[in-house]
Amino acid sequence: MTSTGTTWTALRGLAALALTATAFLLLRQRYSCMIPTGSIAFFLLCALFLLGFVGLVSEVAWAFATRAGISGLRPRIATVAMGFAVYATLGGLAWMLNPVPSDQEHDAPYRATLSIFWSAGFLQETGAFSDHACGY
Repeated sequence: MTSTGTTWTALRGLAALALTATAFLLLRQRYSCMIPTGSIAFFLLCALFLLGFVGLVSEVAWAFATRAGISGLRPRIATVAMGFAVYATLGGLAWMLNPVPSDQEHDAPYRATLSIFWSAGFLQETGAFSDHACGY
């Protein structure tokens, strides 16, 4: 792989990391003490986290693939699929672990939302919400 290709891979990876971290922090600062499942901004932040996470995993896998001498469209698609697979696996684990606080009763659609968008489920389950956003 050329140094230009390495540079672009690194820049795409850094951009994906920045998107993931920014979406997670904004989600934490704004929506962690009460998950507004009907809010467009909530879903937008969760979707940005998902895209950033998938992009980050994809770029890491792509870096390994190019070091092994593999390039082209099919391997690139495979690395993106790998990113979605890792994200879906973590979502499945979130569903199995029931990502809602034990003192609250929620129905399956709510649990599914917090499993698909497991970043928000993680924030709610751990209680790692912003004191500012919750009024404390």
